[in-house]
Amino acid sequence: MGEGKSVGRLVEVHGLQNATHFNGKVGEIAKFLPHRQRYEVQFYQGGAPSGSASIAPENLCVLRKKSTLVSGKPFKRKVNYFPTILKKQD
Repeated sequence: MGEGKSVGRLVEVHGLQNATHFNGKVGEIAKFLPHRQRYEVQFYQGGAPSGSASIAPENLCVLRKKSTLVSGKPFKRKVNYFPTILKKQD
């Protein structure tokens, strides 16, 4: 699946070594940053945007295929790890 199709997916951040405060946070993919090979993830608090971060695919786990965060309470069923979903097709 291409990077453009990932916009809107809910993800949970995990495995960060430096910015550990993002680990466990849930956000929504806003866009793919091709020059950095990362995803811009938008975070919410109380239903309102509360910041964003540029995160590598190996540090994202998909919670739901497509959605928008509503009231900051996303559906928390982990689907699988992001690199598997976004594997490039040759």
